[in-house]
Amino acid sequence: MAELNNLAEKSGGQARHGLSWWRQEGKDGKWEGKTISQGGSDWAGRLRHGWAAVSVAYAALRPIAECGLILVLAFGASVRAAETNDVSELRHTFSAGINLTRGNSETMQANVSYTASFGDDNTGSARAGTEGNYARSLVSSNEETTVENVRFFASGRRMLSGRWGVGGNAAAFYDSVARIDYRFTAGIGAAFFVVKTDRSSLVLEAGPSYIWEEVADRRDDYLAARFSERFEHKFGTNGRVWQWAEHMPKSRDFTDYLANAEAGIESAMSSRLRLRVVFQEKYDSSPGSGMKHNDLALIAGISVSL
Repeated sequence: MAELNNLAEKSGGQARHGLSWWRQEGKDGKWEGKTISQGGSDWAGRLRHGWAAVSVAYAALRPIAECGLILVLAFGASVRAAETNDVSELRHTFSAGINLTRGNSETMQANVSYTASFGDDNTGSARAGTEGNYARSLVSSNEETTVENVRFFASGRRMLSGRWGVGGNAAAFYDSVARIDYRFTAGIGAAFFVVKTDRSSLVLEAGPSYIWEEVADRRDDYLAARFSERFEHKFGTNGRVWQWAEHMPKSRDFTDYLANAEAGIESAMSSRLRLRVVFQEKYDSSPGSGMKHNDLALIAGISVSL
């Protein structure tokens, strides 16, 4: 830019009265310019106007570019994924969703999850993963984080017969907005398949769990019962709907409990890439001071099976 200014000064003001073009020549990187028309505005003004136009276009297209980047990354991962239908193989699923708004208000909501699973419902299965949600809003220069939580989970089941099985589960949860510094859950239980076909399954589970938590600067640990059910139905080659819920009352007071629920649908875009919509609810009968009992989330995004 300094060389451009020097060259403009050496031109004796001619460049200030015409539309100039610039090019770089030679290995020394020197710049030279020529005035190709007269009567126009100065080249610096034109550069400023051009840069302003580029800035406006970038601000308008940035949300589209960010969403497009996620789609490209997910599509690339789906192309690289190897085909396998062997239930003995470890299966990986990555999901991501993002919502953006720009204008009088700026908001961003993002969801990312990863799950690894192994086995099937005939002999036994195991799954583990993590999920994170984040959202912020900016209105009239006031920026606020509205969602910030992360969850880790793991579960396993060993089938004893065609419909009966035993298993265990563990989870860790953090939510800064709900003032949950930590919540660890671990338990064991029995499982029974009410419905068990190639495409549909409905399993009920029950057993004891133990919970350690710190909510609103108050620590607690207690024994709880856990009752859960999970339904899943597969359609087509890569589509499915599912629903899951669990209820965990304290053993010393069944009116004090935690509850979680989820329902979702996935539709195939390819053998590996899917569109998904998920509804989640978390309920705490005794939340922290000033906190609401439940948190709802509706998440739309893409899912890649690896």
